[in-house]
Amino acid sequence: MRGADDLGRGDGLDGDTLAVLLDDVRDVRDVIGRGVRSLEAGEKCSFDLPTQLVDLASGVSTVDGCLGVESAMSVLNVSCSPRALIRAVPIVARARGPEGRRFGEHLPAFGNERVCAEVREALRDMTTRNTA
Repeated sequence: MRGADDLGRGDGLDGDTLAVLLDDVRDVRDVIGRGVRSLEAGEKCSFDLPTQLVDLASGVSTVDGCLGVESAMSVLNVSCSPRALIRAVPIVARARGPEGRRFGEHLPAFGNERVCAEVREALRDMTTRNTA
């Protein structure tokens, strides 16, 4: 069962809202890119930057699945804390189509048993949704 800490900021934003807020969702690539460069440089933050970046990728994945997956992977390749990994799981369902499925198949390589279980559930839900 998910707690409040597991819910990403992207959970409260639907695709229409994101499209309005982000005139060009590809600008997110630049924002996340700057964050990833900060992580690579070892810059210290007073907040959980990897989780914040994954939250942003999760939210944008409802509008642009490829960008959401690509952005999340760029963060997780540098820093894959358990919290950021859990927050990445919703991307599996949000990035509809093959991008979400591939992300779901790849994500367990980074995660612990909890991440693996949540990804299995998300992939099962995708399969059920696609066969219904």
